[in-house]
Amino acid sequence: GIEGVETMVTTSDLAETFTGLQDSMAKQAFLKNLDAIRQQWRQPKDRLDQRDLGRLMDELTELSEQTVGIPKEAVLHEFGNGAMTVLDDYSTIIWPDQVRRFERNTQGEFVGIGVSIQYDELMQIKVATPLEGSPAQRAGVRTDDVIVSVNGDSTTGFTLDQAVDVITGPKNTKVTIGVEREEDGETVGREFTIVRSVIKLGSVKGWKRSGAGEDDWNWFVDPDSGIGYVRLSQFTASTAEDLDLAINEMTRQGLRGLVLDLRFNPGGLLDQAVDVVGEFVPSGVVVTTEDANGALTATE
Repeated sequence: GIEGVETMVTTSDLAETFTGLQDSMAKQAFLKNLDAIRQQWRQPKDRLDQRDLGRLMDELTELSEQTVGIPKEAVLHEFGNGAMTVLDDYSTIIWPDQVRRFERNTQGEFVGIGVSIQYDELMQIKVATPLEGSPAQRAGVRTDDVIVSVNGDSTTGFTLDQAVDVITGPKNTKVTIGVEREEDGETVGREFTIVRSVIKLGSVKGWKRSGAGEDDWNWFVDPDSGIGYVRLSQFTASTAEDLDLAINEMTRQGLRGLVLDLRFNPGGLLDQAVDVVGEFVPSGVVVTTEDANGALTATE
């Protein structure tokens, strides 16, 4: 965690945002005292309790206030991320500004207009694809449309999370997005007023789409041999149930073997992952978890 804070302070590009880093004497004072704190906390101890961590946080934020003046939130953010990186490749902190997107991904549905967005080469907010049958698609939003405004406010400089926050909102409310697109070799502007609705994000995918709906799939990669195919894009609240329905449908059509594709699956809800394993493994321990006191819990 301390190394994460040190990396932030020694990253020269951040001096434009945190102007205190432009003061070389203040920066050196911070780094010198940070090294002293590092040496202090390297003393052997079996476990850091909440009081220890609170004291360490106070030392780091006070040092920043007295030297480079980086906001407390930024110091804690980099400390937390730095501490988590040494655990494993999968542990992470869900920060307050990420909670809505995290919940959206794990619940498998959200209220919005139904577009997947990304940055283009100019770091503009671009529609990667409108979801099939979504309010955005019905309104006329297209793949590669660049979203230049939301409710009249420019999206210049927006992060993807900021764009998601202003595009999504309560069910049955309206949002107006302005887009630019290429038509006949020219860039033209379009504006769409769209009513937000519940968008379901299916996590169980088949081999090929058989219709416009999220659940319309051809499940067989080799129909003659009865070989089905399922790709799990992540583990959401309905993954196990949806997988069960897909397997039942394939069974009715003569399923003899199944390809289960987990490539690029980032994870999700643990109970759903356990339930999916239960579809194929009849008994035994699937996963064990350990709490802060070292108590183990086995899930079968």
